[in-house]
Amino acid sequence: MTRKCRGAQLLVVVGALLVLVSALLLPDVASAAVPAGVTKGLDYLHAHQRGDGGFSLGGSHGSASLTPWATLAIAAGGNDPALWRVEGHSPVTFLQGTDLTSVAAASGNAPEYYALCILAYRGADRTNLLKSAGTTKLDLVAKLESYQSSEGYYSPAIPATTSASTETTAWAILGLDAAQQSGPPMSGAVAWLQTNASGCGGPNADGGFGSQPASQSSTTVTSLVAQALVAGGVPANNAKVQGAAGFIESMETSEGGFQDASGGSANALSTAWAIEGLHASGTDPNTLGKGGHTPSTFLGSLCQTNGSYESSGDLVQATAQTCIALAGTALPVAPAGDVASSFDPVFVPGSVAPVAGKRFTTSALSIKAAYHDSQNGTGIATQQIRITLDGVSKTKAADITATHLTLKLTKLTNGSHTVVITIYDRAGNAARIERRFTVAVPVVSSDSSGDSSSSSDSSTSSDSSTSSDSSSSSGSNSSPTPVVTLTPVATTSPTAGASPSASVPGRTTRARHPRGKANTETLVGASLASIVPLGIAGSWLKRRRLLKVMDRATRGEILPRSPSLWGRFWKSGRSPWTDGGE
Repeated sequence: MTRKCRGAQLLVVVGALLVLVSALLLPDVASAAVPAGVTKGLDYLHAHQRGDGGFSLGGSHGSASLTPWATLAIAAGGNDPALWRVEGHSPVTFLQGTDLTSVAAASGNAPEYYALCILAYRGADRTNLLKSAGTTKLDLVAKLESYQSSEGYYSPAIPATTSASTETTAWAILGLDAAQQSGPPMSGAVAWLQTNASGCGGPNADGGFGSQPASQSSTTVTSLVAQALVAGGVPANNAKVQGAAGFIESMETSEGGFQDASGGSANALSTAWAIEGLHASGTDPNTLGKGGHTPSTFLGSLCQTNGSYESSGDLVQATAQTCIALAGTALPVAPAGDVASSFDPVFVPGSVAPVAGKRFTTSALSIKAAYHDSQNGTGIATQQIRITLDGVSKTKAADITATHLTLKLTKLTNGSHTVVITIYDRAGNAARIERRFTVAVPVVSSDSSGDSSSSSDSSTSSDSSTSSDSSSSSGSNSSPTPVVTLTPVATTSPTAGASPSASVPGRTTRARHPRGKANTETLVGASLASIVPLGIAGSWLKRRRLLKVMDRATRGEILPRSPSLWGRFWKSGRSPWTDGGE
């Protein structure tokens, strides 16, 4: 029974761990589900987010007209725009710091801009700010509704006119739906759009819609109307919606993309709008295709190495629109949840050398780093990678690849050094890492210190010898210490008339030639001086030997044969003491 209980407890623990691991992995799974084309586009948008939280094609400040589009693209890509922050600012804080009324007035179609902002706040899941938007704390919904005519349509002008009324009314319906509004403002606009705008059965019996009634149909406006009708509660199988889908399909080119009007060419914006309209009408764009190309493959062919779509024009808006389309969604874009993907390139943990604070006892070392870009990102831009040592560029000397770099440094001076590595992806996102280290190579003793050391040792040795000799001579029976006279060795002076200097026994004097070569005469003198102690020692030993021989001779001992003086005296039969004496 106890074993069963323990087994059950173990299963519970394991199950809890599995749930925890699954929860931790969910964001990665969701991120992996985002199409590669969307990730590349978000990579590009991320690189164009400015310090104020907004987005722009250039400059240091965000654009009030482009930031709402980028916000919608971020939400469509499974991210929370409010979590995309630069220097503490997000797209939401950017919009809140903008005078939206002034921007709307300058846009040429104020209600369209108000509707776009409402869609952006909805995508960022910040609809609580709709009644206090921007620096003027504007009520966006009330301001949008103020542009509705008594007939139900919306007009950029007050009093209302039918100019651009179809396009403006479609935008207003999308904005009202994003703000979760219902009632006459919404129903009146939907009814007018179905009855009075060009469409199936209207002046343009092609099923499409133009900017205003009786105007030429376009892919962009037709897609906008299809999305607005569905958002306003019209079923996707409604004749108006299906008529719009039919017109969109007719605008596909042999490349798989869509043209905005007959006789035009396919482009990213028109194709992105077409895909969104088809999604709203319940049609899968990938089932369409001409010449073996689909709308998605056409957009893929327009993707640049930096992740943008198209090679000219408003790349931020085109890229944002494309991300929405490739994500398989339509307007209005729903909030994605509390997710913020990383789009900056990443250094592989533990791959960067040297380690911060490292101390080296060598003047040569290698700088190393490994890195990669985010999944489905634009990839590492090797030509943009930069390496500096103490603020001086060392990039040219480094071996750089798409995955790692190595830089060999030599002749580093002692002290603190700083290496900074900055990597970039092709979209322009950057990651920077800094490493400080210290070089402390042990200092080798100079020539002068070596000479000094030798002199000290010699002096000590000389002092010891002197002391020993003095002790020997202090005894009453000791023999007198022989006196050795040293002849000073003169060195040749480069200056005429200079006095020669004597060498000192036991001390080596090193001279240098003016060109750095040793002076020959000085070296000879130093060598002779170094031999003197050996001569003294030999003389002293010979003296002791002779004294012993003399002592034995005075006692009448027979000396061994020897070529010495005493041997010759003994062989002649004469005593050395009487020869020539008493």
